[in-house]
This record gives sequence, structure tokens and C-alpha cells, in this order.
Amino acid sequence: MQDKYAGDIGDFGKFVFLHALHRASGGRLRLGINWYKTTRPERSSNDGRHVSYLDPAHPNKDAFRQCDPEIYDSLARIVRGTRSVNALEKHHLAPTGTLFYSAPIPFGHLRQHLNVSGREAWFSDSLACLRAANVLFLDPDNGIASPALRDTEARAMKYVFLDEMRQYYDRCEMLIVYHHRDRSPAARYRQKFMEARQAVDPSATMRILRFKRVSVRDYIFLYRSEAAPVVNALFEKMAAAPFYFLFEELRLE
Repeated sequence: MQDKYAGDIGDFGKFVFLHALHRASGGRLRLGINWYKTTRPERSSNDGRHVSYLDPAHPNKDAFRQCDPEIYDSLARIVRGTRSVNALEKHHLAPTGTLFYSAPIPFGHLRQHLNVSGREAWFSDSLACLRAANVLFLDPDNGIASPALRDTEARAMKYVFLDEMRQYYDRCEMLIVYHHRDRSPAARYRQKFMEARQAVDPSATMRILRFKRVSVRDYIFLYRSEAAPVVNALFEKMAAAPFYFLFEELRLE
């Protein structure tokens, strides 16, 4: 997650379903968010510019806003002001009681290298800061790292590694991980999630909620049996009006 992304259409989707998840649990579940914040300078891109959904003249403006008017209006205020992760936290967009970890992932002075020891310390600190949460949401720029990605590569900061997912999952009832749809063939793309589940915990149940507007984003749910009723209720709700405008389930079989 980067400050420049704050308020884009992806944020709208994530906060909509996180609030629905909290309501489905009757407030029992306490959310912890690690933004996987990155601050390393990079070349300019179109990332973070998907905010036209907030335009009063947008043809689907009412369909978006109907999904959650409070979230929609809060994000509109953020986009009109200073866009940042801190603004998302201050505007109380996440469910009540959410814990946040917003320390940026450390990076080295050389462009091609990640600060590996710094990341290890950063990760340990995140575990301590989020220990009271029983649902953990990870929000890296790109998603789950492939086994071929080395932790010394600078682009590693855009990903969550499987060993990090495993340690988070060991400490909660439910782990939710953001993954941006890449260009791999559909079968290989789905296989990546199956392999991730096997690496994290083969006994975990996995379902994937897809945000399908503008740019496809997938949210991987890995959870224990006690969380199943809440997850099932969430997916049922997201498949109904008005939310089906935004979401669908990605089925792996």
C-alpha cells in the first residue's frame, strides 16, 4: 500500500467488505491491518488514479454509493484532501476497534536491494502490534510473492511472503490477503492460490472474494472452522444486491 493509492476504487471495495465481515460476526471479530506500506520512490505510473467512481457525474455513482454511503462519502473527502494511509485511519474507515500497522517496509540505499534484516525486524514488530487481532488483513501492493522472488530484490517490498503468511495465520482465526490479478494464464493464476494454502496450512479453508470493477483484485480468505459461519455469511451477502455490482467469488474448481 502506498499513500498515493488512498481513496482509489480498491480502497472502496476493501472497506465495504471488511465492514460487512465485522457485521456478520456481530462485532466478535477484531480486525488487524498491516498495510505493507511502501515509501520507496518509484517511477511515475497511473497507479492510484482510479478515483473516477467518486465523480458526481459518473454513470454508476449511485450504484457505488448504495453499497456503503458512509464509506463512499469519507473516501470522497480524502481524495479531495491529502491522500495517505494515515488519512484512511483517521477517518475511521475500518471497523471499530481495528488495529493498524503502518510502519513502512525498510529498503536499502541501493535501488536493486531490499533491506532484508530491516524487513525481519519490521515483520516481528508487526506481529507484536497486531497480536490482539483475531482477523488479519494484509495489503501489499501486488499480493503473494512467487517462490522465485528473492527477499533481497527491491520489488519484494510489493509482496507478502509465504512464511510471513504462515506466521500470521498461526496467530489468528482468519487471514485475508490482497492479490492483484496478474497476466498469468487463468489456470496458473488459480494454482498459485492452491499452492499458497498448502504452504500456509493445508488444513485451512480457502475462499476468494473478487472485486471486479475497473481493475481486478482478489482477496484470499484462509480460515479455521470456527470462522466458517461468518465467512459464509459474508460471501452470501456479497453475492446479493447491492454488492454483486462490485464482487463475485473466484472459484478454484
